[in-house]
Amino acid sequence: MTRQTNTARRRAHDDSARNRAATLRAAQARRERRRRLLIVGGSSLAVLAIVAVIVIAGVSSSSSKPGGSARTPAAASLVSAVAGVPSTTLDGIGKGTISAAPKAVKATPLTTAGKPQILFVGAEFCPYCAAERWAIVQALSRFGTFSGLSTTRSSDTDVYPGTATFSFHGASYTSATVAFTADEVETRTGTPLDPPSAADTALWQTYTGKPGSFPFLDIAGRYVVTTPSFDPGVLKGLTAAQIATQLADPSSKVAQAVDGTANVLTAAICKATNGAPATVCSAAGVTAAGSALGG
Repeated sequence: MTRQTNTARRRAHDDSARNRAATLRAAQARRERRRRLLIVGGSSLAVLAIVAVIVIAGVSSSSSKPGGSARTPAAASLVSAVAGVPSTTLDGIGKGTISAAPKAVKATPLTTAGKPQILFVGAEFCPYCAAERWAIVQALSRFGTFSGLSTTRSSDTDVYPGTATFSFHGASYTSATVAFTADEVETRTGTPLDPPSAADTALWQTYTGKPGSFPFLDIAGRYVVTTPSFDPGVLKGLTAAQIATQLADPSSKVAQAVDGTANVLTAAICKATNGAPATVCSAAGVTAAGSALGG
């Protein structure tokens, strides 16, 4: 009996050991499954966190551009529409509804490489600059060619909010007759952009005071623009494409304001170029608009 009892005890002990080993293996397997789940779950959370950061960054980037608008390259068709207003329209409009003509000044001639120079100082946030640029681009396109123009909008928090316009930042201009330089001092959100040179600042502040106001246009030291040429309200709610389209319609308030201003600016530039080129300066609309100039 004793021998059988010891044998039974050994069997029971062995069975117990095997059970404990099995239990430990099962527990270890469960821990391993949990570890793998945690790794997968952690990776998924990390991916979700990264996606969340990207989405938030995208929203923040969009919200940093008021109205979802940024400076973008101007379409060639848009620039062509502004530069190519029919002569019959321009001649019929004359000085249009311009409210303030360039002022004649007596100053040292402003030139670059022997050519009369036109200097513009503005800011992308400025609604009056936004309106003026349409006429400047049209007038100067009669004497030369722009490249690299951008489109943007004036500040959404200023008067005449979000006025569609061009920006001269990064643009260039070529002409056999005149030179053109532009300082876009601040972006549409008010951050510094193109700081004027000391010489440009001196001219700008001579006519607009310190620290200087916008818009400012110096036409070869012969004429200056220091106040809006027309009411930017005529451009209210219009896209750049809609403005450009209306420039060809002489009955449009947009054309009367922008084309009329462009004719007057052209007449002032022609004073500085001594009437060159004749095809531009002798146009009926330009000569009619010249009556708005003094000096």
